[in-house]
Amino acid sequence: MKKRDYLKITLFIICCIAIVLSFDTDVSGESLLGMDRSAEQSEHNDCSALLTIVSDTGESESRHGMPCYGHTFLVLENTGESPLIFCGREIEPNENLTFGWWTISSHSGVWFGIEANYICSFGRYPDRVALSREIDGDGIARLSDYILTHDLYTPFENCALRAIAAFNEAIPEVRQLMAGPFVTPARAVDAILAEGGSHEAAMEIEFSDQTPSCGFGDAIEYYDLAARKEKE
Repeated sequence: MKKRDYLKITLFIICCIAIVLSFDTDVSGESLLGMDRSAEQSEHNDCSALLTIVSDTGESESRHGMPCYGHTFLVLENTGESPLIFCGREIEPNENLTFGWWTISSHSGVWFGIEANYICSFGRYPDRVALSREIDGDGIARLSDYILTHDLYTPFENCALRAIAAFNEAIPEVRQLMAGPFVTPARAVDAILAEGGSHEAAMEIEFSDQTPSCGFGDAIEYYDLAARKEKE
């Protein structure tokens, strides 16, 4: 077999793997689903919140020939009158919680609070755009379940793909965000703008003071981003 044929077969296999991984399969969370979350789910019944998807292409943050490919994440704001428990974290009325998919050595998956910390402390994502939708208790429960069963980041299941999928899963009754088969933060920006999102809407969000963390239940771990920033 010629070297060219080996190359074609290798590329074909890589493409097949990419297509398979792009589907919304359960990649983790078997033990997480086994947790006793009945109390949290029952509290969702009377909850009201605002779910926002935010994306930045990263173009303005590229420096010295090093490209930045942007980031896409979600913001859950408690618009009710009582504290909202979400993925083991308490969101007070009129406060919000950011979360997205990250590849970090200690955990490659869902992290909470990183984006709010980056924006408030370091002015990140200056060109971000956002789209918001109201979400009820059922939607919050669907969103929570999606996060618990998709707590993994891979090159083919990146922050943009997962954020859009989670947004669509939480609010299936409205028009779905569409960003094509190979989703990137830049394509997420286009999808958000196509549905009426804007840069102005993103800049109006007042982010609550949040400590970055990952994990659920008794496995929640906190992360010192300030210390990491000092090492960079």
